[in-house]
Amino acid sequence: MKAWRRTLLPGWLAAALVCGLLTQANAAPEARPNADWIAYPSWVLAKFDSEENRTDPDPMLRWQTPVVTISAPASRIGVLREAIAEWQGPGLPRLRIVDPERDPDIAVQDVQVLSRRDPDMLGETEPVAEDPPPLGPPTTYATVSIKMTTGLSPAEYRIVLTHELGHALGFWRHAANPHWLMGAELSSEQSPHVSAAERALLAQLYALPRSTQQLAKKRRPPLS
Repeated sequence: MKAWRRTLLPGWLAAALVCGLLTQANAAPEARPNADWIAYPSWVLAKFDSEENRTDPDPMLRWQTPVVTISAPASRIGVLREAIAEWQGPGLPRLRIVDPERDPDIAVQDVQVLSRRDPDMLGETEPVAEDPPPLGPPTTYATVSIKMTTGLSPAEYRIVLTHELGHALGFWRHAANPHWLMGAELSSEQSPHVSAAERALLAQLYALPRSTQQLAKKRRPPLS
């Protein structure tokens, strides 16, 4: 008759295995690419401010997940919903509001002063990601910070937040059309709402295929 025996591992080996499993369980999940770098073609750049195209020729970020998460202070959730509604439509990424602790793709923050050198600055959008090709990969893990000044009226805050959200979604430069909400200046000429043309252009940006060929042609100066 064959006897079953319990096989015992050496104490040091068992302890090492347990320690390794615990470390793996507690390790932060690896950040997966959620965006890609894209060099917009000339017909797209024609819609953007020509001076910005000249001074900032780098590729721009575009989200590559079907749902983009966003957070804001609790007191701003209502106006954030209004801003999100302006940018929803066919071909556009779906935005979902999450708690700030859940590592959102886009985080909205309130600050008293954005820039002491430029007190007229009302909002600022800044992406944090790996360098674009050829220094970095064509896809990247990105987060975007939207900073808003607190001294705005509720109506101004909604307009500025909607404008900054347009930057975060792919309009990384200002529109050439001063009447569009994505124009460079908040003025009486500017529409307080996103136009159908702006949503259509953004949807066209998301319909562009992923292409590393355009980006590979770009030659960046060596890091000093």
